[in-house]
Parts: sequence; C-alpha cells; structure tokens
Amino acid sequence: MGGTCPRCGQSQGTGDWCERCGVHVAQYRADLEAAMAASGTAAAAPPPPGPPARAEERAAARRPAGFWIRGAALAVDLAVIAGGYGVLVVVARLVFREAAGGRAVETTLDAFLRLGVVAYFGLLTWRLGQTLGKAFLRLRVVTTAGAPLSLGRALGRVLAHLLSFMLFGIGYVVAGVRSDKRALHDLIAGTRVERVP
Repeated sequence: MGGTCPRCGQSQGTGDWCERCGVHVAQYRADLEAAMAASGTAAAAPPPPGPPARAEERAAARRPAGFWIRGAALAVDLAVIAGGYGVLVVVARLVFREAAGGRAVETTLDAFLRLGVVAYFGLLTWRLGQTLGKAFLRLRVVTTAGAPLSLGRALGRVLAHLLSFMLFGIGYVVAGVRSDKRALHDLIAGTRVERVP
C-alpha cells in the first residue's frame, strides 16, 4: 500500500492496517473523503509523522486484558459451549431414541463437540476478533501489531490453546505474570488480547 496513515501519519508498509493506530487505512481514507465531499470542505492534513514506534511500544500503548477478565470471558465461552452441547445431546436422544449409552451416538457427539469448539473459537476470532465471552466483556484478539487475525492464525491460536491447557493450565497463568498479559497461546500465535475502547 505505501504512503502514510491518514489518521496518525505513520509511514506505511504494504499492509492494509496501520501498525501504530490499528486503523484500516483504505477504509479510513475512503470515509474521510466521503465526509469531505458531503461537507464540501478540504481535508485537514494528517499530523506530521513522528519517529516510528517499535512494536513493543505500540502494544504497550493499548490496554491489555488481564488474567482475571480473560478467565471470566473463557468461563462465559465454556458455558455457551456446554449449553450448545446439552441441546445437541437432547436432540440426539430424541432423534435416535437412545440414552447416552449408545456408542455410535456418543462417538458422533464427541466429534461434534471437538469440531464445534475449534469452529467456535477459531471462526469467531477470525471473523469478529472475539468470541461471545470476549464480546460480553469488551475484549478482542488482535495480532501483536493490532491487526485482525487471519484464518490460519486464528486456528493456530486454537491449537496453541490446547498446549496451554495440556500443560496443567500453566500456559494460561503466563498471562498473569507477564507485563503485556499475553498467555502462552498468544506468544505462540503472535497475538494479544486487548480491551475494546
């Protein structure tokens, strides 16, 4: 893309998102031009670019979500998943007229649960930047540069979640002791969780 960000004046590379302020540059520029056309005024020049900020400084400028609020968001997500799974079990029992003891039904439900968890966390984080729990508590997942996640990165983050869990939860505790509040799965996937302003 090149040029400078119309919002903060940061010199841009080839990405669609400003690394300093996190705005989608082309969309912001289009909105600015539309507002100028509607009002019939000239656009104010963007502020002069300051010295380029390092990625760590940009990340520190945003408010990271701490350990406890992230845990609360995960609890909401697990409640949503448990509720959905409970509905699925009831429907399966009604359709197949079988208690939970049927091996075929049990195997199918287990597969749906696993795929559902990956789809829930991966697809919502990719498309919306947040799961229902994170949306409820006004949190979002972004890359370390502040951009939305690609599908591959979102799914990779879900797999990294498994590692955080399999290490007896220590991967989650990492967020409580680091100053940037990034858990092990964030470090692996190159993501962070921030509060939505």
